[in-house]
Parts: sequence; C-alpha cells; structure tokens
Amino acid sequence: MPDNEHDAGGQFLAFLAEHNKGRTARELDAQVMALVAAVCETGRAGKLTYTVSVKPSKAGEAMVEVTDDIKPALPRFDRKTDIWFASNSGELSREHPHQSGLWPREQVDRD
Repeated sequence: MPDNEHDAGGQFLAFLAEHNKGRTARELDAQVMALVAAVCETGRAGKLTYTVSVKPSKAGEAMVEVTDDIKPALPRFDRKTDIWFASNSGELSREHPHQSGLWPREQVDRD
C-alpha cells in the first residue's frame, strides 16, 4: 500500500478515468448530478453505490479481471391514492356501477 494519501487517491482516479475507456467516470458523473437534482427536487435522501469486482484472470499470472456496477437509488415523490369504483367484471369507473346518476347522460351532453 502507498504511504501517502495522494498516491492512493491518484491510483483510483486513474483507474476510473481509464476503465471502460472513461465511460465509467462519465456515467458516475452523470449519476451523481441526477442524484443531487432528485434530492433537491424531492427533499428526500438518495444514494449511489459503485461496486468494483476483481478476480484473477486465467489469461495470465499478473492479470486480473475488473467489472463494475453503478446502482442509483434516486428519491421519489409519493404516489397519490385515487378512488375508483370497480364493476363485477373488473372495469374501473368514476361512477358507482350500481347507482344511476342524477341526470340522464343525454341531458348532460346537451348542456
């Protein structure tokens, strides 16, 4: 392990810049911006998880295979509940299926 902090941070940043031809760094940048915007918009917390997996490569002695995964958990607004009536056949309607309206439909349509 490197003794000074600059060497350790520089190595990881260099890895991010080069991994997947820089696509990982660009995607993380975009995901962080989306996360901050969603937190500001909703007033709720969110998170972004970046996972790096490393395993020995069968291709060579000093080689390793590196994969990564980016998982955003953006905050969302609550979805509002809405009230509907259900008919016996499962259709949804704003009008009660077993109750007639106050005015016949033809009269409402003419007005």
